[in-house]
Amino acid sequence: MSFVTRMIQMFRKTPATQEATMDDLFDIRIRKMQGRQRLAPRATPFRNSRLHSAA
Repeated sequence: MSFVTRMIQMFRKTPATQEATMDDLFDIRIRKMQGRQRLAPRATPFRNSRLHSAA
């Protein structure tokens, strides 16, 4: 929900500061995504469970 509230706050501000806040918003989102990517296991000794059917 914080992303939505930040977007709302961004639209309330003046157009001059709007661009800076927009960049900050997307920087935060990208940083979060990169953090998740870093934490994800690169390769496991197990086969991917989606490669074969369940039954």
